[in-house]
Parts: sequence; structure tokens; C-alpha cells
Amino acid sequence: MTLFDGALSDALEVLIDHRGKTPRKLGGDWVDDGHRVVSALNIKDRRVDLNDHHYVDAAMYRRWMPTPLAAGDVLLTSEAPLGEVAYLASTEQWCVGQRLFVLRSKPGILDGRYLYYLLQTAPVRQQILSRASGSTVLGIRQAELVQVRLQLPSVSQQLNIASTLGALDDKIESNRRLQSLCWKLVDTTYQHLVAGSGKEPLSALVAFEYGKALPGPARVPGLVPVFGSGGRVGSHDMALIDGPAVVVGRKGTVGALHWSSDACWPIDTTYFVRCGAGVPMLAAYMALRHAGLSQMNSDSAVPGLNRTAALTRIVASPRVPGLHAWNTRSELFAARAATAISETTRLAALRDALLPELLSGRIQVPEASQAIESALA
Repeated sequence: MTLFDGALSDALEVLIDHRGKTPRKLGGDWVDDGHRVVSALNIKDRRVDLNDHHYVDAAMYRRWMPTPLAAGDVLLTSEAPLGEVAYLASTEQWCVGQRLFVLRSKPGILDGRYLYYLLQTAPVRQQILSRASGSTVLGIRQAELVQVRLQLPSVSQQLNIASTLGALDDKIESNRRLQSLCWKLVDTTYQHLVAGSGKEPLSALVAFEYGKALPGPARVPGLVPVFGSGGRVGSHDMALIDGPAVVVGRKGTVGALHWSSDACWPIDTTYFVRCGAGVPMLAAYMALRHAGLSQMNSDSAVPGLNRTAALTRIVASPRVPGLHAWNTRSELFAARAATAISETTRLAALRDALLPELLSGRIQVPEASQAIESALA
């Protein structure tokens, strides 16, 4: 049942729009540390990523953010890209840069997390796109955004829907933290292991083999992950290589590294790694992580990683006492990280399937909750 049918402007308590605002226009400049500035580039995969770009000092923060961020705020990119969203579960002392709106819901009318999900639905996204403008970069102005119309159920129903979908997002975020922690432990222990060791070129440790094309229509539904240069791009019913495996971005996302505990299929925009004698795959992966491959670009038109040049990079040698004991312990952490990734992929697919159904009313919260409980069991 719809209890509110009106413009977005009538459902917001605060809208922050810092178009044109920069530190120099406010009488200051960037600093090396302090309050983080979040830009549209930081809004990825429906969250604020951890890549830092700029900072300002405390005095600049107070001038820049007379209305600070608060828990429950929704961040919406206005352009480059348009329509990416993130939800703030906690209060953060960040500055909001250009091309980014902050939307704070009006109590009694709209719940913030429900708005976060609502902005991801096709009807609302279509409205945003229809009100956007720009010949080269598509963007939306505040005056157009606030005219987007919302149809809202009761706040209690909004809270139930947001809580139901939020259970999945909370678990996904927990898995991301677990994955990050596992790899941090592996990296820290590896750096300790090779500290003071000799140096050698990557070619002494690994070889790069070309991945094989596997177009979408040729893929058969299965459990084998398919990797492109940017990461997992689908699945198939058979593998090209056994696991554990390391996939390296060759074209597109140059030098990106992807670990697979299981057999997988690297496509033709990638290389996959063959290890030299006595070098465990996990040690090769860690050496590659510190080789700076992502900084190499041999093609100005289409980013590309030159295999010969990449293999000349000099790294700390893992051929040290204790390598295989380290590998045995660390493979357990790598496997746990891989399990978290796999679960996250499955839960994200369920969330994306439930979101439009719940917000349209085609399914109800009890039915969705049952599906989520089964997925989390």
C-alpha cells in the first residue's frame, strides 16, 4: 500500500551538493593526512571503496562540511559515473567532493537504507536517466534530481524490507572484511619470510601462458569460475587449468592479479601462471603482488601487459628456508578467502534477485526472509 506519492524533495531532510567546491576555492589546499575526501570515483560496487585520493585538515573540514555526514545518509553520484550509490551505516568525518550528492531522509516518511535500495530499482533509475543531460558525460543536476517521484509504503514496511536486504549486504560486507584480513595475514607473513633474501627476476620463478577465449554464448552453466582481466566474469562447466591458479590481467585491467583456489578458465584477455620448480603457486602470487605489474602499460591505445617486459621485474626471492611450511599454513587462509568470495558472489546474486521483487511488492518480506535464511544456513 502506497502511503507517500511525491517528489524526492518532499522526502528529504537534507541534500548536500558540493558541485564546484574545492579546497582552493575555500582558501586552502590538500594535505597529506587528515579528513578523507570522498569523490564519485570512490563509489563502487554499492559501497565506498578504501582507495584514498585526497585529504584536508580539520579547519578545511569544518568549512567544507558545515553539515557533516551522518549514519543513514545515502551517497549518489551525479556523473562520471551517474547513479552509483552507497549507504553510510555509521557517521563518518569525511568531506564530500564534487559529482556526489548526499541524501538524508526525512523521518516519518523515508528510511535511509530503504532509499539506498530504492535508488537501485529500474523505475527510479529510469527517472534519473531521463532527467540527466550532457553530450559527452551524462549527469544530473540537483534541480532535476529532486523532481524524481517516489512511491513509498509505510515506514515500518520500509524498515522491514531494508532490514531483510540489509542482512545480505551485512554478510557480504563481513565476507569482504574476512577476505581482506586473510590476505593481509598471508602477505605479512610472506614479507617476513623473504625479508633479507636475495633478488631474482620473475622469469626465474614463473612463466605466463595466454588464456583462451570463451565467449558468453559458448559458456555452459557450471561451477567453474571464468576469469577476465578485471576478475571473475562468469562460470562454465569445464576448466582450462587446475587450481590453485593465478590469473594476470593482460588487456584492459593491466597487471591485475586474481587468485583461484580451484580449477578455472582464464579467458584471452589474461595470462595464467606456470610456476618454476620448487615455487608454490601461492608464493608466486605473493611475489607477483609486489612486482608492480599494474604500473606497466605497453599499449597506449588499449592497455596491455607485455609478457617479456613483465618477467624482467626483479622481486625478493621466495627460495628460502621455511617456504613450504609457510605455504602449507597460508593456503588455509587463501582457501578461506576464496570461500568468502564464492559465498559473496552467491549472496549478491540473491540480493539482486530479491531487491526488485521486494520493492515492487511482488513478493513479501516473510517469503524473502525464508530464502535468505536458507542461503545463510
